[in-house]
Formats: sequence, structure tokens, C-alpha cells
Amino acid sequence: MRFSLLAIALLCGHLPITFASITPEEKQLAQRRWNSDPLDRGLEARETPRNCTPQLTRIRQEWRTLSKGQKTNYINAVLCLHEKPSTSYTNITGVRSRYDEFQYLHIKQTYLIHFNAPFLGWHRWFIRTFEKALEEECGYRGSLPYWNWFLDGRNLSASPLLNGSPLSFGGDGVYIPPPPNRFAVIDLAPVINTIWNLTTLEGTGGGCVTTGPFAGWTVPFGPVGPNLTDSMRDNLVNLIRYRPHCLSRSFRPKTAAYSFNQVSQDAILQSPNITEFNQRLTFIINPTVPTILNLHGKGHQVLGGEMGDVYSSPGDPLFYLHHAQVDRIWAIWQAQDPSTRQYAISGTRDIVPTPSSSIFQLSDTIDLEELSPQGPRPIRDFLNTKAGPFCYEYV
Repeated sequence: MRFSLLAIALLCGHLPITFASITPEEKQLAQRRWNSDPLDRGLEARETPRNCTPQLTRIRQEWRTLSKGQKTNYINAVLCLHEKPSTSYTNITGVRSRYDEFQYLHIKQTYLIHFNAPFLGWHRWFIRTFEKALEEECGYRGSLPYWNWFLDGRNLSASPLLNGSPLSFGGDGVYIPPPPNRFAVIDLAPVINTIWNLTTLEGTGGGCVTTGPFAGWTVPFGPVGPNLTDSMRDNLVNLIRYRPHCLSRSFRPKTAAYSFNQVSQDAILQSPNITEFNQRLTFIINPTVPTILNLHGKGHQVLGGEMGDVYSSPGDPLFYLHHAQVDRIWAIWQAQDPSTRQYAISGTRDIVPTPSSSIFQLSDTIDLEELSPQGPRPIRDFLNTKAGPFCYEYV
């Protein structure tokens, strides 16, 4: 299947970089220099914003660096949240647990938080809120771990996260032969359909995950993308139809091999500005970008199943480790030049911008609805891992 990348690029356009309404305090914080080699030595700041001291800074680690006890503690906390009765969205059929609330919100806000300016900041807030729930409600004694996909490009199924052991997140799904049309149809918009399908290759599973601590895990919603027309999707009821099913996966080792490698890692971190960083991370194509990276999307696609659905992917517990890695890559890129990158945002709120789309400003708000009692907050609050509601770093 072939597509014109030039046509895709013309449809997407080149979104401008936006620096808007930066306060003197933000400017001062943004000009502080961070460690210049974060990939090897973490993101330890030479100076830290007020109220985020080294003693208070939580450390997010890659899963395979955790001890057996730490892994067990995290897995048990996730299982706990999945069993804990919901306290929000109690009028929604299918929202049975606190864990379900997060999947529901992500489905509901899909059009507001993907392929656009709020994407990175919203998900940074979302996964921190999930981490906080594990701590406060399920006794978790650590920080949200991340999955460094670059370590698993050559042998996906052997990854300590995916090998099916009791300290993994389970393995591939049971093999189910693919339908005649093996390309998933996402239908967010024709241009997004085209780009997504460029790398949606046949998987090795497709059925239920039967190994690891999440075997038997029930997902209340989704998958949404492959089955809805645009007219159906306009109705929220169709997005959140209660359809309990097993957790499914379908590994795509070929996609992992050509996506998760040193070339891709270098390309994303060498992005010269936030516009091209976003494009290389989230597959918004730009004629000046020499390759299709879509590293965020590839992390979903290589796992397939629930993670392969742009709406309902938080139904898979690996969603949060995947997005911690996305957040880590962003934080590393910001730390390379904080004076120009810490408060840089790019694009609009629209999935596919039009001439009438307004540029998203630092004062424009994002919202976690009932998952956050603070209500809508400006995107500027979520651009620094050591300011606002955050105080963490990656190692």
C-alpha cells in the first residue's frame, strides 16, 4: 500500500512554534540549565524550581531496573486500582472501578488530546494523576516506571516487560488469523488514517493475554477505532458503549525492529524545534522531516490489541509505562535547551488544523474533569517536570 507523503504533508501543514504570555518567573525557570547528557545521567537539574528540592524529587526508573519487590508493589497497586470501586462517573455504565475512570476519560477526550498542541501536556498530567491514585489509594511506594522501547527493538517478546513472567505485564495475545483487510481503520480523519496505516502491519497475536499478572484482566470499553463511522463517533454514547472483554495484544516485531533503534532515538532528540519534535513523535508529517518516526504511535502499534486503539488504549496497563517513556523523551529534549524549549508549544487544539484554527496559547486550558478537583488549568502548568504540580525526574 503506497501513499503520497507530499500530499500528506500539504494536508497537515507546518504548524508554527508558539511562545505566548510567559511570566517573568517562568522565563527565569526556563533559562536554568539542566544536565546536558540526560540519556546517560538522568535529568538531574543543576538548579531546581522552588518547592521541588532534591529531597522531594521522585525518581522514575525504567521497569527492568526495578527490584523484584518494587515490581511486585507496582503490579499489586495497579490490580488494586482495577478492583477499587469507582468514585467518579458513577452514572456511566461500564465505569466500575477507579482504573476504569481513566480509560473512560481518555476515550471521551480523544479528539481534544491527540495530534495537537495539548497532547504532550495533557498526557503528562494524566499519567501523574494515575501515579498519584496508585500512591494514595493503593499504597504504592514508588514512582511511575517507564518502558524504554529502544531496548526492545530487536527482540520484543523477550522484553522483561512482555515475556509473560509474573513480574512482566504479560505476553502476546493468543494468535488469531487476521481478517482479509489487515489494515486497521482509525478514521479520525482521512489524513490520519493514511499515516496510521503506513505502519499497521500484521501482528503475531490478536486474542486474549493469557500470561502474567494481567491474565484475566477485563476491559470495559473499546476497541473503538476500527468499528465506527464519523457520524457514529459524533455521539459519545457510541464511544463509551459498555462491552467488557479480555485484554488483547498482537505484537508487531517488524515494526519494533525498524522503529526502536539508535537512528530513531537520535532523530527525535535532534529535532530543532517543538514543531518538528511533535511531528517526529506523533506522525504529523512535515516536508522538512526526512523520515516517518511516529514513535508515540509505534509504541501503541507494536503491542496491538487494546494498545492499538487510539481511544481505549489506557485499558492496557502498559499504556502508562509507554506514555511515561513519551514524557521522558520530551523531558530529555526540553533539557537540551531549556531557555527555548521548556515553555515551547506548537499547533492548535484541532486534530487536523484548518485556516480558521486558533494557535494554542500557554494560557489556554486543559482539563481532567472529575479526575482532578482543581478544574481546568493552563497548559503552561504542565510543561516543566519540576514545577507546578510536578516534582520528578527520569533516570
